[in-house]
Amino acid sequence: MWRKVHGHALALPDAWEDFPWDEVVIKVGKKVFVFLGNEDAEPPSISVKLRESHEHALSVTGAAQTGYGLGRAGWVTVPLAAPEVDVSTLRDWVDESYRTVAPKKLVQQLDAAVVEECAQAKQWIAGVERFANCLWDHDCHRDLLGLSTSRRRARHCAHQIQTNC
Repeated sequence: MWRKVHGHALALPDAWEDFPWDEVVIKVGKKVFVFLGNEDAEPPSISVKLRESHEHALSVTGAAQTGYGLGRAGWVTVPLAAPEVDVSTLRDWVDESYRTVAPKKLVQQLDAAVVEECAQAKQWIAGVERFANCLWDHDCHRDLLGLSTSRRRARHCAHQIQTNC
C-alpha cells in the first residue's frame, strides 16, 4: 500500500521526493504535502494535511494528530494497516493534502486534468454503448456470447459488425 500511495503522490503536478530526517516526504514547491516515513517502518503510516476529511481521518483506528505541533495545523497521521483504510481513501487524502498546500495554479492544472479524464471516460462509455446497441440492432449479441451454434450465422454477424458497428 505504501508504494501505491507514494506513486500516486509523485504523479501529482510538480510533486517531488525529498529525504529530510532520512524519511520520505513528497513536496510541491518547497512545501511538504505528505510524510511517508520509511517503507519498512513499523507500523507504516502517512501524515497528510486535511481540512474537509480531518475528522474522518482521525476516526481511523490508530490515527492521531501529527506531532511536533503539526496537528494544530490540520495534519493527521494515519496507520496504513488500519482496517478502515484502503488505497482509494489514502489517495483521496493525499489529493486533499496536495490541494491544501499547492499553489492555486497547480490545483487548477490538476482540476483541468480531472475534467479531461472524465470527458475521455464519457466518450469511451458512449462508444461502448453505441457498439452494444449496434450488436443488439443486428441481433448479433447472442453470437458474441457464444449462444449461437451456426457458423453461417456467426459469419453473418461478423460481417454486420465490421460493416455497421
